Amino acid sequence: MENLRIIIGTSKEHFGAYAENFDGIYGAGDTPALAIENVLQAIEIAKRNNTAEILNSKVEFKYDTESFMKNCGQAFSEFHSPSK
Repeated sequence: MENLRIIIGTSKEHFGAYAENFDGIYGAGDTPALAIENVLQAIEIAKRNNTAEILNSKVEFKYDTESFMKNCGQAFSEFHSPSK
């Protein structure tokens, strides 16, 4: 059985999570952990309304590193920059 793939990304306003291979599952929060918690709640709601087998499969999380670097890259640069 195929895993349910959840992508975790970020914007300037919040962190978000969505199912890459199942429509209608989304979550958001102020931290990656809150976005994951929110998307797991969305999966439970989807299970009540849909019998798709994938909703009962293993959940696989992946980070959208491009969005993290775009929106959080400055923090990484400042952290690793040598002091003047």
